[in-house]
Amino acid sequence: MNRINISPLNKEHFIELKKFCKEILSIIKKIDINPILSGSQAYFAYTKDEKININDIDFLINEEDFDRLIKEFKIKKINYKYHKKWHTIVIKKGKLKIDFDSIDFWFKDISKKTTKYDFKDFNLSVITLKDLI
Repeated sequence: MNRINISPLNKEHFIELKKFCKEILSIIKKIDINPILSGSQAYFAYTKDEKININDIDFLINEEDFDRLIKEFKIKKINYKYHKKWHTIVIKKGKLKIDFDSIDFWFKDISKKTTKYDFKDFNLSVITLKDLI
């Protein structure tokens, strides 16, 4: 497993974002949804480019899991927005934002292979670099 021991340029925001992410991941793991990391944090995992800002976290999940995820967010009183047209669920906490995008809609032609990364606070499957770009 690959380990990430560095931070992006916006370190303080990133630390808070990871705390929020850890909280959300603990909820969705209980309902057996295994998200795949994509977006800027996936890029950061591969490139280790400390000069970028990571403003949000993007996950890919199966669209068939959207209903279970929304149900759990309602139970836990987590504010979310479901954008049916865009096949995405967005949760926010102040300036912190996590997106759950439909892998079936946005990345339907990818290999669905992943690489495991240890981000200190949690381990995640990350979309392959080839599929990311």
